[in-house]
Amino acid sequence: MPDVNESSDWIWKHPYIQETFYQKLPVPKDPIDAKDKLKCHLDAIDDFQSQIEIIDLEIETLKEDNGKTLPYLVDEDVNLKNKKHKLLQSKRYHNNAAKAYSYHLEKAV
Repeated sequence: MPDVNESSDWIWKHPYIQETFYQKLPVPKDPIDAKDKLKCHLDAIDDFQSQIEIIDLEIETLKEDNGKTLPYLVDEDVNLKNKKHKLLQSKRYHNNAAKAYSYHLEKAV
């Protein structure tokens, strides 16, 4: 789990990211640290997107030609959609973190 800090430890905060979000996000030590953290979050976003696309393909294989889920695969459909929901939430977290570090870098120069 990331270090918990006061959101006030952040000098520059993205205007559209909630104050409480910054409490969960480690403050970068310097611009190099911010760039490293930004890169890691961008890589995570790419990975989550790949997983989401794979799940979308798996969901499609559960359907009949008319687009309806096969009755005996409804539970699998629900499980995959729940998994996709969790991945989307994680992707959103990393997207916001990347925006926070990007904004910090823009203001730091």
